[in-house]
Amino acid sequence: MPLVQKYQPILAVHVTKALLELEDHEVLAASVPSGPLESRSPGFVPPLTG
Repeated sequence: MPLVQKYQPILAVHVTKALLELEDHEVLAASVPSGPLESRSPGFVPPLTG
């Protein structure tokens, strides 16, 4: 998790551990987009364009 390591080095260990504990099908399901980001992330605020 290079980006997590770069910005939150302590969390990188936890994220990596959580991913390693998942079954293969769970990792695959999490890596496939299931819809717009807004529907998957509560509180998501799209960036302002202009």
